[in-house]
This record gives sequence, C-alpha cells and structure tokens, in this order.
Amino acid sequence: MWKLSNLSTRQRAIAVGCTVIAAIAASFTIPRFFVVSLTASLHKRLYLIDEDTSKIKRGDFVLFRHSSVATRGIEQTMIKLVRCDEGDELAVDRSKVLTCNGEYIGRAKDAALNGMRLQNFVWNGKVPAGMFLPMGEHKDSYDGRYYGFIPKAKVLKKAHPVF
Repeated sequence: MWKLSNLSTRQRAIAVGCTVIAAIAASFTIPRFFVVSLTASLHKRLYLIDEDTSKIKRGDFVLFRHSSVATRGIEQTMIKLVRCDEGDELAVDRSKVLTCNGEYIGRAKDAALNGMRLQNFVWNGKVPAGMFLPMGEHKDSYDGRYYGFIPKAKVLKKAHPVF
C-alpha cells in the first residue's frame, strides 16, 4: 500500500506540489464547465454549462444576472427554469395561480420565508418577444412570480442538470 509517510522529504514535496498545481488547475477549469446550485429552489445541485444561448425554450435551465428589492439591489447570478416562453400565454389569476398555455406552473405568495413582503408579478397575455418567465422548482423559490420576465439577451449560459 502506498503511504505518504513512506516517501522521502523530496518525494513528499513533489507530491504536495503536484496536488496544489492540480487543485489550482481544477479551480480554473471546473467553473468553466459546471455550476453548483446550493439553494432549495432547484432539485438538482450540479449543472453542466452550455455556452450556446441561441435557442432558449420552455423547459431549459438558464443562468442570468438579476437584481431586485429582495436581493437588496445586488446583482446575483441565478439558475432558473424557463417556465413560460415568448409567444406563450401567461395568466395570473386573483388567487395568484400562474398558468402557461393553460397549464399550472405555480402559485405566488404574499411573504417570503423570512417574513419579507413580496410584490407579486401580474400578467395576463402573451409573453413578449425576446422574454421568458424564469421559475425555480420549489414553491418558495424567489423567481419570476415576483420580478417578472427576463430578456433572453440577459441569459449568460444554459445549464443541464447532472445530479
């Protein structure tokens, strides 16, 4: 069995140096290909990054930067699901239920888990060209139910769930 304690001082230094170099290389390489989501708004945690954002459609996961009152005006990178796409019919009824082309996609809430009051997005009609409604997969996700549409031009990358 191979043990670090069986190596000479020079061999240990080389092993540690190689490990440090590999860790530095990984820290520059992995973020170019993968992103990790630590929030409960999505079911998966690791996503493979796709640079091609030319064909964004309903059902795609996308990365974009956004700021709002809830983020205290700080722009944050978010991963969300395209739940309603340009040309789709989005409706929000009086009970805050959202439907896309008549299909239930979620319900907005009046307050966040921390008690902060939420302003609900209201819309009844076609999603404008070049826009989409982003949503998480969890009922408590802070998403388009509260801040509305995002321009497709703001999408940085597509994300494909790994696990």
